[in-house]
Amino acid sequence: MAPPKGKLPRGEPLDQSQCRLISLPAELRTYIYELALLVEPDANNDVFIAHDTIRPAKFRTKPSVLALLATCRQIYQEAAGIFFAQNNICIPYRALYANSSNYKASGFLDETSQLRLDGLHQLKVMVYGTTQHKKYFPQWESLTVACKSLRKASALTKLHFVLGPRFNGRLWLMHIKEEMVFLGRAIKRLALVTELCFELPGDLVFPYRETVRSELEKASAKLPDNTAKVYFGVGHTMQRYAITSMRVKLWCTLCS
Repeated sequence: MAPPKGKLPRGEPLDQSQCRLISLPAELRTYIYELALLVEPDANNDVFIAHDTIRPAKFRTKPSVLALLATCRQIYQEAAGIFFAQNNICIPYRALYANSSNYKASGFLDETSQLRLDGLHQLKVMVYGTTQHKKYFPQWESLTVACKSLRKASALTKLHFVLGPRFNGRLWLMHIKEEMVFLGRAIKRLALVTELCFELPGDLVFPYRETVRSELEKASAKLPDNTAKVYFGVGHTMQRYAITSMRVKLWCTLCS
């Protein structure tokens, strides 16, 4: 293992009672955490998080608001779930879990502690690709794997999938029926989800759109909560998500 680049701190750990932030009342500290961890959303009112494999120069990047959680263990314990609780999180399915569709890096659910996931109540997952061949675009399978992975997010109540775009409806429907069986089983494990939304691509035209909706409705009927609401919407192309005002990198080393 290579030696650390910087000098390691020596001596006794600092007395937390000397920290002015810790000396404040708990309610006031929580309010400060909420302000510090609030991120300006993009045009869709989402905070897009991604694991960038190509990192830009340091002078082009801004410090992550999540650096606050690395200050000390007490602050981490008190503020870990606030970021997810107050921001509308949006994430591409390739970054959601490990080893997904040619994506070999560790996923968001693998790198995020349970303490932080306990604050995640709503999530938008973008499921998309760039080709029409199923080998390179396993969209329906990605829905199933995403639902299986999200069991770890035990506090999740609102789940929104954005699908598309697709340019050939016939090819897109070739494997949907056989995969909906597995998707229904995965949805059945989402115990606390009360709102499930599927946003269909705008280029999916009649009659393919109706077929997709019908199959997804059958799978969604497996939700454990009988009062759960299932929504369907029609969006534009995924190009609107390519330009975002804020990307929050969650793969920094934090206290666990």
